[in-house]
Amino acid sequence: MYNENTINKNLDTNLVNEKSNSKEITEEITEEMENRLDNIAEDIEKGAEQAKEYVVNQVSTGADLYNKTLNQAKAKYYTAKAKYYDKKRK
Repeated sequence: MYNENTINKNLDTNLVNEKSNSKEITEEITEEMENRLDNIAEDIEKGAEQAKEYVVNQVSTGADLYNKTLNQAKAKYYTAKAKYYDKKRK
């Protein structure tokens, strides 16, 4: 038979063990959540870099198209101007 002191001591030991297990579990959960947050942060950084590259490419493509159109317009202008002066000389 257990006396009251032994029962109380066993209860205290069980409580300490539960608290220790709880602390370990909490630490494991915290570590796992930190890892997940780190992964999310990395994904966000990668996505931001991809978005930046996309925007740069789109701007570059737009600038190329603008320059091409501008050059075509200049060519048409100078061709028309040359034809005008040719007709004027005749």
